[in-house]
Amino acid sequence: MDANGITVKFNNYGQQFSNNRLYLTGVLTDKDKPDSYNMNIELVKKSTGTKITVPQVLGKAQKVYMGGSSTTYLDNVEGEMKVSNKKWNNFTFAGDLVTPDGVDPKNSRLQFTVKGDLVADNSKIGVNNMGAGGVSGLSLTYDFKEKALVGSCHIDQETDFAEISADVEMYIGGSKWYIFSNGVANNIKSSPISQAALGMMLGNASLSSEQINSLHTHFRNEVPPSFDNNFKAIKGVLFIVSIDVPIPIVPTFNIDLDPVAHYLKHGIYGNFYFNAGFSTQKEDLSMAIGGRLGGYVNVGAGASIGLACASIALGTDIHADVAGKLAPFNTKGDPKIQLDLGVTFTLTGEAYVGAGICNSSCQTPCVDIGFTELCSPIPCVKVGISKGITVGVSAEMTEKEIRLKADSTQK
Repeated sequence: MDANGITVKFNNYGQQFSNNRLYLTGVLTDKDKPDSYNMNIELVKKSTGTKITVPQVLGKAQKVYMGGSSTTYLDNVEGEMKVSNKKWNNFTFAGDLVTPDGVDPKNSRLQFTVKGDLVADNSKIGVNNMGAGGVSGLSLTYDFKEKALVGSCHIDQETDFAEISADVEMYIGGSKWYIFSNGVANNIKSSPISQAALGMMLGNASLSSEQINSLHTHFRNEVPPSFDNNFKAIKGVLFIVSIDVPIPIVPTFNIDLDPVAHYLKHGIYGNFYFNAGFSTQKEDLSMAIGGRLGGYVNVGAGASIGLACASIALGTDIHADVAGKLAPFNTKGDPKIQLDLGVTFTLTGEAYVGAGICNSSCQTPCVDIGFTELCSPIPCVKVGISKGITVGVSAEMTEKEIRLKADSTQK
């Protein structure tokens, strides 16, 4: 029997026909990729209708192994396919997702509909020991080439961390699986900030370069080297939250009214991140952590007399970093606390003069005429200097010692 992307091969075991009731048993597989999944089925045809179901086998619910994987499968499988208006509808089946690490099968029910592709809808993924709830509303398709479920969704849900609104990408295949997102968190728990940018990854996988670069956007300036070292792979949960808000009370402005322009921009920024594992043995519990808190002020002014201009800009940034690992129950003799602490101060300055047709920012003036910009045929040519200095103080700390060091650079 072939219908709507599935094939059923009936056998002679238990065949029955009596009182206008036909009962058959067989094995159901995918029509195009018969090795991708299979399950025992029952067909019952009687006067009230015809239906295929997935029964228990020897009193136990069936397991369905996806794509030949021996480690990732669906447990407690149920399925159904009916005849409606003399045509078979699509075969639908559901089961509890079981993977080697991390997924909570009691809170991870996947439902599939065979539509040429193997599409998962009305599905939910839960994670062990993370208190992250179930990620629901998933739209997943089984990629037979990758032997994995891949897909995406948008989530709006409350977790133990915050209320999250984010676009999500997902991959489940063999021992590798992850849920990755970058979005916005509201009503953040135990924090004075109500809203922040949020990056999160759950699973057991290495991060791709695209995923790492996406997380780099949570840093206003250079990314600490320890971040990439400690966050290149996860076996648990990775979480990063960042903010960039104006300094309270102090106004900001950006006025560009030729022949004079001036601006004042400032802000407080920061982030916090951690990478925690799935382990339930307290002696194996460890967490890579990090954070940054800083502030900046940028001020500038410029003037133009049409054929000449001058401008000056000053900027300052100071931030403190902390990064390291915590293993509070470690019994192997390694440090229970390993932290790198640092404070970095950066001062920059620029001064320019220009000649030609110049505006107050020492740029060639242009006018937006709707479909394009019309610029002066005589450009503004500017020359000047740009200098900066960075001074840093850092320390390495364990529960036994602290080491200090300082450095500075100029450009």
